[in-house]
Amino acid sequence: MRYQAWHGRLAALAASAVLMFVAMQVALSQDDPLEDPDKSPPVQKAGARRRYRPREVIKESIFGSGEDEEFTPLLLRTLFTDGWDDPWIAPPSDADMPVRQGWVNAPDGLFFRNLVWTYQNIADIPGDRNANLGMFQFQSPLSRRLWITLDVPFVTTVSGTPSAASFGDFNVATRVMLRETKRLSIIAGLGVRTPTGELSTFNGLARLSPNLQFWTHLAGRWSMRGGAGVDVPLNNYDVLPTNFLMNVALGQTITGHDVPIFGDFQYYVTANLRSNVSRRSVPAFFSLTPGFRTHLGGEYYLAGGVEIPLTHPRPFADRLIFFFVKGF
Repeated sequence: MRYQAWHGRLAALAASAVLMFVAMQVALSQDDPLEDPDKSPPVQKAGARRRYRPREVIKESIFGSGEDEEFTPLLLRTLFTDGWDDPWIAPPSDADMPVRQGWVNAPDGLFFRNLVWTYQNIADIPGDRNANLGMFQFQSPLSRRLWITLDVPFVTTVSGTPSAASFGDFNVATRVMLRETKRLSIIAGLGVRTPTGELSTFNGLARLSPNLQFWTHLAGRWSMRGGAGVDVPLNNYDVLPTNFLMNVALGQTITGHDVPIFGDFQYYVTANLRSNVSRRSVPAFFSLTPGFRTHLGGEYYLAGGVEIPLTHPRPFADRLIFFFVKGF
């Protein structure tokens, strides 16, 4: 039995590694030679870009239009010299490109500015229980290179025997833009989970989650995103040990921004892998999450998805996730 669990994990890891490698190769092949400075550096006039103080960079990144300066690609080789002292600039887009927006249960691979209200329902947890989560998120770039999100899970409930309710675990995550062009972005991130909740509601866990993410425009209005990382415990190691995480998502934008209720409508599916690194006896977890996102009007968005486990034993029957978003 232990051999079968370890054999299944190796097969899942190998398949996911191949999938991520193919996805990254597709992403890296999307650069346009006419806009990629590695191949054709853009010519800029000396002093054309305004200089900002650090406080102004943060203020303009959060509250500015994102369109005051002309977009120029960011490169990995200029990571420590370019973009940190410039406010966030929205990458250019047109009607033939997919919309840059967050998806349910998928890596972002993007910088954007949102206020998000999240609801989750997890059905049929072992012990004949269900869990519910309500969370508020603030998401914004602080410069062209730096982005932050603050997650406030204001309520977590578990029904069944026993039942419990508590504040969740507060999360903060930062991301650094490694490379960004009109059609591609690659990001390094670090998530920090703090044990502000209770173990009775599956909280009270301190974690570090370093990761890499990407987003790329494919043909037409199709886009792909993905990520890989490690979720490392800092306490309660027996409750949730170290896990390797991998996600790949594919989707399409099918309507324009100003279509009533169904503007910027996107459908997508995410493949999610979680493999336990520290316990060989624990089987790998794999799921699919089909979902949608739509612009309701006035920069308000609704997104939803259902995560369906495909490996056994299932830790839950399904997980419903809904986002109500205000872009700014």
